Amino acid sequence: GTFLAQVVANVFPDRTGALLLDAVVDPAWASGPAGTISWAREHADQASWSTLRRFFRLCDQAGRERCSFAAGRPQAKYAALAARLRHDPIHVRVPGQGRQVLGYPDLVGDTLSGLYNSFKWPLLADLLQAADVGDRRTLGRLLAQLGEPSTPTYDNYRDVGLAITCGDTDNPGRFGRYAEVARTRDARVAPYFGSIWAYHPMVCAAWTGRSTERYTGPWTPRTTQPVLLITSRHDPATPYRNARKVARLIPNSALITVDGVGHGGLFASSCAARLATRYLLTRATPEPGTRCKPDITPFGAAAPSHRPVAIPQALQ
Repeated sequence: GTFLAQVVANVFPDRTGALLLDAVVDPAWASGPAGTISWAREHADQASWSTLRRFFRLCDQAGRERCSFAAGRPQAKYAALAARLRHDPIHVRVPGQGRQVLGYPDLVGDTLSGLYNSFKWPLLADLLQAADVGDRRTLGRLLAQLGEPSTPTYDNYRDVGLAITCGDTDNPGRFGRYAEVARTRDARVAPYFGSIWAYHPMVCAAWTGRSTERYTGPWTPRTTQPVLLITSRHDPATPYRNARKVARLIPNSALITVDGVGHGGLFASSCAARLATRYLLTRATPEPGTRCKPDITPFGAAAPSHRPVAIPQALQ
């Protein structure tokens, strides 16, 4: 969505009204050097790894009463659990879904899913702790809670997403290249998550369809109306660096930073929502460097009421 908004802003800079981008994609997602992968160019794997480290720190600070995975060192415990599941996956019965296996790729996928929303972080901690101690009954119950809700008919969300990715972005045409990138990024850039994001668009290697009106830049429009960007400081899919880059690219833009965790900041902060509402109604944008607090903090109580604060440019 935020990539599409940037395309609209660049193709029709004098015809756009309000454009509000929450959880901002780097436009480098669309194109790049031969052999590079769209979601790696977008830094999604680095965002996931950075947010997981934030999870470890906040869990450790919260203690076992508020984060069950806090016993010991969370980051070291996770590494040991991941290594164990590579060779010894856990077989569990998930209510309403039958028997499932929790192996290494499942652990990484469930972790990423849990990081998307701050209110899920205590559930993710419970799941990791249950897996660590081998509590299969609790693990099955938590997998049912953290999993995506079932739909009455076939859900084609992932299919459509891959079709858009393969049609609009550059990705390798050789299957082996995805494994090479996955190993490199797992080892040097984003442990655990380098591979999950590298393999995500691998179907594109055999995809023959291409967008007939594909846009690959430039990305520096001066729109008639201002553009509003919102970002969470610790987003597991679209990192903070993306929003700051796009704010620099689009001259007539403003950025709201929500000092919280999770994918997107608009619905995590009433402060950001108030500013966004004002923008949509009046086109008024906040001061440069505006930051908002989230309404809920992971492993803790609701955050105190907070008014927008502009951070001096020298401190950004």
